[in-house]
Amino acid sequence: MLGVPLTLPVAGPPGKPYQPDVARASDLLHYAITRDRWERRSQGEGSKGQRYYDWAWFEVTLPGQQPADGFAHHLLIRRSTEKKQLAGGRVDFEYAYFLVHYRRDAALPEAVRRAGVRWKIEENNEQAKQITGLGHYRLSAFSLLIALFGGVAGDRLVAPCSPWPS
Repeated sequence: MLGVPLTLPVAGPPGKPYQPDVARASDLLHYAITRDRWERRSQGEGSKGQRYYDWAWFEVTLPGQQPADGFAHHLLIRRSTEKKQLAGGRVDFEYAYFLVHYRRDAALPEAVRRAGVRWKIEENNEQAKQITGLGHYRLSAFSLLIALFGGVAGDRLVAPCSPWPS
């Protein structure tokens, strides 16, 4: 499961003549709203109780990328349960988009549960940065592991050359 930008090129479900073509991830928001594809589910236990969001789940095609046999690419859209004050003074729901390479027959509840695991991993990475005094640095999980397990020489951080963006 990978958080993706709104501009990720995808081809989505076949539409009707009066509905727009799906060319990027954000275009699926229209389908989720018009087809009432939202399901309210908990992403798991958080510090303030269950983390409920509205979710929509679509099988998509990525240009130039074929999924493995028996698998499919899915776009999972998470929407806040209440409208919030956003940047620029606009009031709307908050949305997040996730690309999932998973079994073709996978269902939304299983994807939401796995999204909760992703959230927990991100929380643990943030806690590890705070514990090690690296909280004010922008580190990826990879560089954090290097820093924690052998990348620290004395009080100087040895920065690895990572193929992954931070």
